Amino acid sequence: MGVIEAAATVSAFEGLNRIADATGIQLDSGLADESADFRMALGLDAYAGANSTQTAGSPARADDVMGIFR
Repeated sequence: MGVIEAAATVSAFEGLNRIADATGIQLDSGLADESADFRMALGLDAYAGANSTQTAGSPARADDVMGIFR
């Protein structure tokens, strides 16, 4: 039963992720800055959907979770 629930969770996340990508939902500025280094390292900014996200400044790591949502 746990395997089925895990598969359903992964499937739902994948589906929601595809919907978000297709509609061009952008990252908020705090998350865009927080993730800039690994998005660049992974080549994620080369995807067309990355054009929807504008950064607010320079790449930076937040001191805590709430700092991401500045």
